[in-house]
Amino acid sequence: MSTLLYHGTTDPRPVHHFLQAGPLSAIYSNGSLRYIRLGDQEVVRMIYFALRDEHWNTLPTRIVNEQLQIDEHTFQLTFDCAHYQVDTEIIGWQCAITGDETGCIRFAIDGTVINPFSRNRAGLCVLHPITETVGQAVKLTNPDGTKSSDVFPELISPHQPFIDIAVMQWHLPDGTAATLTFDGDIFETEDQRNWSDTSFKTYCTPLHLPRPVLLQPGDQIRQVVTLDLIPSQSVGSPSTLQSSPSSLYSLFPPIGLCHAIDQPKLKTDEAAQLRKMGLDHLRISVDFSRPDWSEWLTVGLSEAKRLQVQVVLAIVFTDNYRTELNHFQQAIEWLNPAVSAVDVFHTDQPVLPGALWAEVAAPLKKLFAGAKLGLGSLDNFTELNRNRPIHELATTTPPDYLVYALNPQAHTIDDQTVIENLAAQTDTVLTARSFAGGLPIHVGPVTLKSRHVAEADPRYSSLLAAGWLVGSLAALTLAGASRITYFDTKGPKGIMEGIDPETNVGQVFPTGLMLMALADWPGAECISSETYNSLTISSLSLKKEGQTLLVVANHTWDEQTVSLPDDRELPAQGWFLDETTTPASMQTGKLPALKPLDNRTLQLKPFAVVGILFNCQ
Repeated sequence: MSTLLYHGTTDPRPVHHFLQAGPLSAIYSNGSLRYIRLGDQEVVRMIYFALRDEHWNTLPTRIVNEQLQIDEHTFQLTFDCAHYQVDTEIIGWQCAITGDETGCIRFAIDGTVINPFSRNRAGLCVLHPITETVGQAVKLTNPDGTKSSDVFPELISPHQPFIDIAVMQWHLPDGTAATLTFDGDIFETEDQRNWSDTSFKTYCTPLHLPRPVLLQPGDQIRQVVTLDLIPSQSVGSPSTLQSSPSSLYSLFPPIGLCHAIDQPKLKTDEAAQLRKMGLDHLRISVDFSRPDWSEWLTVGLSEAKRLQVQVVLAIVFTDNYRTELNHFQQAIEWLNPAVSAVDVFHTDQPVLPGALWAEVAAPLKKLFAGAKLGLGSLDNFTELNRNRPIHELATTTPPDYLVYALNPQAHTIDDQTVIENLAAQTDTVLTARSFAGGLPIHVGPVTLKSRHVAEADPRYSSLLAAGWLVGSLAALTLAGASRITYFDTKGPKGIMEGIDPETNVGQVFPTGLMLMALADWPGAECISSETYNSLTISSLSLKKEGQTLLVVANHTWDEQTVSLPDDRELPAQGWFLDETTTPASMQTGKLPALKPLDNRTLQLKPFAVVGILFNCQ
């Protein structure tokens, strides 16, 4: 089966080398160490190194001369690596990673600058898992030898929780002490959940230092990270994978999509297909930095009518906002649309400044009588978290809700990272609710890649994206999001390809098929149905009108065995989106036929999604 269906490209399955360093297990892949574990307990999510330019773009690497000596309880890995800007080599690295029988792991890099380069960061980074660290005390040693204590924050910290780090030590759930020692630079820690990454990151070169730094040919960069353990007790073997409901629940929120700007207008068949998806709203961008904003506003409003959905306007002002507001008022008076909500942003500000909000909020409220007005970030949760607007706006027209966008690729773009970062979406909502003063939290656009990047992520058309959508819906719903907006209606960033005008043929992507499967479930009770390993499986459980729908997604290249909850009555019925059924469903725009299920054990093919309908007891 083509890997295109699995993850949107022809790239083969990544090569993973399984390692053991005494009691620790790990995976080596493409120059990085991942999932360093002590039994069930994740100690470190990832150790890697990166070169980032003055705009924070991450340069690609080329790895050669890999020498891997992997024994039963130890390993020695060496390789050469180069960072390239287009075809120009910037830094050449010699790298060595070792693990011994005591559980000591050492990651060393020795780099030589080849060509001049302005960098914001060059060197090692360590990702810490959230589950095993959040709320845990940490002991810190500064480069001058002074010591202090702190705690990994539970809610998302707007700024760096730990700075000036040479050594850090914390305890795992079983009491084992883990120690990281950093050499070659000063390190500090940020809360990557700000960018919906499910990790804390300890990285080289503090952000308060001047940047960018101009690297010159011949400059040397040598850094080492060492992980040591002080064991407290033996750890048992991993638990088996099983899905099981918990007592957490929320209501499945209204789901919408974005109007696809710069795509052809919706054709009749495309609009009919979208109406099968139970959409609540269409988000229409009114970006005043575009001279054609009024044309796309008109098209978007027309398409919302054809889809029979509510309108959410996303207004993006520039510094010329007074003139823009006047022109916008004239356009709205002529179009006379029905609008349910208005998100308000500024093109160059992380969150709309209070003074600007004070000028535009009242006129917008008057222009759209009965519509809700929202304030927040056009980019990531970071901007909202670092510019909390509630107290500043207490004496002006208050917003009706807060809103922010999410995407899983702020730092790393591989498939596994995209899946890993699903869990952090929950924390963004919980943190936003902590400072929102009771206002609803609207999330969107939720996309695979930042909407500011012109190039579409090829995974939009894949089974991986459908499984990711399941995990995202579960994470945001259970945290209490009141409205969620996802991808474009059509096109390379959408949930369907769109009909080719020459061939009259189009496809509904697996994400669109997933929305069709959920079309009748808005307002349903959403029950947490977490699995042992959320890096492998996501699940969404909805209960409504005497039925329960359980959707389970396999995020891996391997078949997975999933045990259905014991409290669900069999027989049931289910549909399977996998490598055998999905191609036909994409062509017809219909879900696979329901099949009877009378076994509590299911086999999920790679990247498959299954939906199971139970009758409630």
